[in-house]
Amino acid sequence: KHRVAPLCEAEGAAASSNAQQASAPSCPVHPSFKQESYCMSCRQTLCKQCLSAGEHAGHGDAVKTLLQASTEIRKSLQSKLAASFSGRESTLGEALNKADSALKGLGDESKSVSSQINEFVERGKEALEKRDE
Repeated sequence: KHRVAPLCEAEGAAASSNAQQASAPSCPVHPSFKQESYCMSCRQTLCKQCLSAGEHAGHGDAVKTLLQASTEIRKSLQSKLAASFSGRESTLGEALNKADSALKGLGDESKSVSSQINEFVERGKEALEKRDE
């Protein structure tokens, strides 16, 4: 007999089934086998047949499950990114400090120029007043 189910339940089951199929693609060399392993040495996905009879047979510890390989690769990339950014943080900090100093210097110079202009204008006014007297 058939069971009537909500459409969202049927869509969820189909998506789950599709995700499982997509997570383990068929081997291009051995199409009847799914690629379920990864050779860290060769950087290739493998099926059971490739692993047992192929060129990866002697790679031993270099062969991981897809989940193990993705976890190790992710950790490696994260540590490389962290190392890359940590060197740049100090450089960026120094650049910000220099920019702040330059900005402060411009502010001080601006005040000096402003006071010089005000002084020049006052002298001009005084000279005009003396002339008009």
